[in-house]
Amino acid sequence: MTELETMQRAKQYIHKLANGIDPLTDRPLPHDTVLHQVRISRCFFYVETLIDRAIEQESHPAKVRKKELPPFSLTPEQKQQVLLVHNPIPISQFVQAANAVADLDHMQKLKATDLTAWLVRKGFLQEVIRNDKRQKEPTANGNAIGITSEWRQAHSTGAHYLAILYNYGAQQFLLDHLESVFSEESAPTE
Repeated sequence: MTELETMQRAKQYIHKLANGIDPLTDRPLPHDTVLHQVRISRCFFYVETLIDRAIEQESHPAKVRKKELPPFSLTPEQKQQVLLVHNPIPISQFVQAANAVADLDHMQKLKATDLTAWLVRKGFLQEVIRNDKRQKEPTANGNAIGITSEWRQAHSTGAHYLAILYNYGAQQFLLDHLESVFSEESAPTE
């Protein structure tokens, strides 16, 4: 018998007792029994409402806040399902491909900022100030693993921006190092 079924059975028994009925025989309780007193009956009704609440919580558990979920991770099988492409792509496209195979009901989503912050810490990207804006660009180490950049123009505004692109090798590198991104992020700093 499951926990929910046990609570439902207990609720039935308490409900019958509160209404002056023997839950085992379904016959009215004798009038001289202590279980038939008004104060006891009210207690049974109160306990019945508590069991109702417990049943409601058991059958509709509260959603876990995303921040309380464990960090993003992929099994080796899931990693094999991530669609890597041969054309250089932005980090957001890689993140979408990784999130597409993950069980996001039980872990946090992968975010581009998780990866780019790790790439900066590891020396594959560097932050520069350009036109009073902080931007990232690949380092020589980043170029060596397949991270490149090119100037593009935004369709909506016409503004120019530096696009950071990840070729197949860089995508594979990120996939191979996903565990270190999150293990180092949660490690205590000295």
